[in-house]
Amino acid sequence: MYKKQTISVVIPTYNEEDSIGFVIKDFKKLGFIDEIIVIDNNSKDLTVQIATKLGAKIIKEKKQGYGYACIKGLKEAKKDLIILVEGDYTFDAKDTKRFLEQIDNYDMIIGSRTTKGWYSKKSHMPWYVVFGNNILANILKWTYNYKHKLNDIGCTYRIIKQNSLKKFINKLKIGGCDFTPELTIEALKSNLNIKQIPIKYKERRGETKLSMNWIQSLKIGIFHLKLIINKRTKKKIY
Repeated sequence: MYKKQTISVVIPTYNEEDSIGFVIKDFKKLGFIDEIIVIDNNSKDLTVQIATKLGAKIIKEKKQGYGYACIKGLKEAKKDLIILVEGDYTFDAKDTKRFLEQIDNYDMIIGSRTTKGWYSKKSHMPWYVVFGNNILANILKWTYNYKHKLNDIGCTYRIIKQNSLKKFINKLKIGGCDFTPELTIEALKSNLNIKQIPIKYKERRGETKLSMNWIQSLKIGIFHLKLIINKRTKKKIY
């Protein structure tokens, strides 16, 4: 609990046995997390066994997809504040403290991986990923009349108030990698007050599943762009 507010941490996972233990331990070290929920998205390795041993609550999501796992976790989280983070150990649990310092004034605070000096040279943040995220984030910003700085469209790590999430949770439908921009877009469409701040971004543990080269990154960027446009024009996208 932090300032009389309870906190859930939601971690979507798919074959994260090399990293999930480090993620859970890091959040436990903070000393104020009330529950850690690991969403098992059909892992075939020891992810579930490791998370269970460390005391995490395990929830199964059979529909394969990062977005489906995130949506399941957000719906299962019952505490006042919800932290959404990946299970690959690329994010630093200590940045939660920076979220919490500002959350009283916002509905949701989103991390940014693309700020110079904040991401590790060994992280998967080559120039084309930084550039693409900046361009798409600004397109999203202009499209939805967001007035503040936005420079990362695909960052999972964020905090959101439970009462704010309830306003749009049932509008979240994207099952794939486009889920993070959908989460931001639906928050803006619900007139939530959001902010993006720089966070640390580290080299991941285990095998990467997305954005391994510039071609795959370009494809993901195109998916994100289509989502931004289709959400604005209310075209059916799922």
